[in-house]
Amino acid sequence: MQAVLLFFFSAALLFSPYAPLRASVVINEVLTGAQTGGEWIEIFNSGAAPENLSGWQLYPDSAGYFSFPADFIIGAKKFVVVRLRAAGTDSQSDLYHASALSNMGNTSGSAALFSGTPRSKQTIKSFVQWGREGETWEDAASDAGLWDRGSYAATTSPAAGFSIGLTADGVSAGSAGAWSIFSAPTPGSANARPPAAAGGLAAPAAAGAGSSSVPATAAANSSAGIAAPLPWLRAYAGQDRIVGAGSQTDFTGSAAGIKGEPLEGARFLWNFGDGEIKEGRAASHIFQIPGVYTVGLHVSSHSEAVSDYLRVSVVPNKVTIESVVQGADGFVRMKNEGDDEIDIGGWIMEDAKGKRFALPARTKIAPKSEVAFANAVTGILKTGDSAALALYYPNGIPAIRWSMPSPAPPAPLAERERSSAAQASGYTAAAGVSAGKRAASAPASSVAASASVPRAGPRDRVSSGTAKKADGVSAPISARPKTQGVKLFWITAIASGIAAVGFFLTKMFL
Repeated sequence: MQAVLLFFFSAALLFSPYAPLRASVVINEVLTGAQTGGEWIEIFNSGAAPENLSGWQLYPDSAGYFSFPADFIIGAKKFVVVRLRAAGTDSQSDLYHASALSNMGNTSGSAALFSGTPRSKQTIKSFVQWGREGETWEDAASDAGLWDRGSYAATTSPAAGFSIGLTADGVSAGSAGAWSIFSAPTPGSANARPPAAAGGLAAPAAAGAGSSSVPATAAANSSAGIAAPLPWLRAYAGQDRIVGAGSQTDFTGSAAGIKGEPLEGARFLWNFGDGEIKEGRAASHIFQIPGVYTVGLHVSSHSEAVSDYLRVSVVPNKVTIESVVQGADGFVRMKNEGDDEIDIGGWIMEDAKGKRFALPARTKIAPKSEVAFANAVTGILKTGDSAALALYYPNGIPAIRWSMPSPAPPAPLAERERSSAAQASGYTAAAGVSAGKRAASAPASSVAASASVPRAGPRDRVSSGTAKKADGVSAPISARPKTQGVKLFWITAIASGIAAVGFFLTKMFL
């Protein structure tokens, strides 16, 4: 019977989702609030035997994965510190991630430890996230039973010199409640001292990204000679966003003390990631060139400082002017041909008369959509004689120029002369063709001009100025038949011939 119970107990341990995941090697302490080269993650082997970390990987928030050296052994009850963006010689106590891409997030972030690849819930062995929920690898850690989904270590950003660490060294079944803030970091040694703040669990319902923190103030331990820590700041730069190149982007930051109290005299400094900086709690900026920019808000008050970051994706401007209708009842129609919503607030429209209108702040055009601005509202293009329109970015740089299509230019002089000659020849030819063909080929102007002339019968006299035809269509005088002149020519010729013959006979016989 005991053998049967032992079998079922062993099977339960084997198939329990937690049993194989209780690794003895864990993330034990993290220092994020430091200058470049000063941040680190401490790994601790709480087991009774050495561990070979060959093939293991560490994820330091935003810094890029670190692979442990081949056949690296961490001894039992030993620590190793992985130092970020610092150069040095690897040893059993210190490893260097010199190729780290950036510092870890102060306000929020996460760290994860994997026993190999592919990185997944099967290989994740330790995890911590701070400042807010939903950080990288939270889902995998939760599915592996290493983390309570939606919770995070109760701080948005430790002040300079403070670290986030396990209250009890080596606790592998981590949760937010197992982590505390320490005023005196201990890289390479145990966290066995009263923490600066008790590590309470921040409830997801009360969590606001980048700004939630419910730490408890630690009482001074006078008997141990440990003073209570100074309060630290909390800062929030805002959410990630997508903006159009040339658009004005507004930023509003916030900061508070440990109890959420407003800060008097705090300094706000914005670094927009493109070389420009501005001071003030609220600031606006125009990104000129498409790209992905990391915008940092740096808040300082007295001797304390804290930072928070957001990401701004700047996409090319794909706003066009679709149509323009002048006059008091007209409008200007614009279209966003891109795949992202574009804010055109602050853009300026100007007509050829110099009349301007600034679009109200936060005027947006949805993707693949059109909007129209009535002239009655903007006050531009109302006179009906403004044949041009210009659209400027908020900083005055031209964005779009539109002009009324010009009429077709007149034909060259030579072409007009050929046309006139063709019309004249048409009039002349019309006199020698039948009535039906003449009506079809004669220019419309000549037909229209003759339409007002009454029809005359076949025997009507020819009135001055026109020649009457049997079909009633009047033709210009220049088109009158020349048969009478031909007859007169032959009559004169015959008469002259007769006179010449008579003169010759007279001379011969007289």
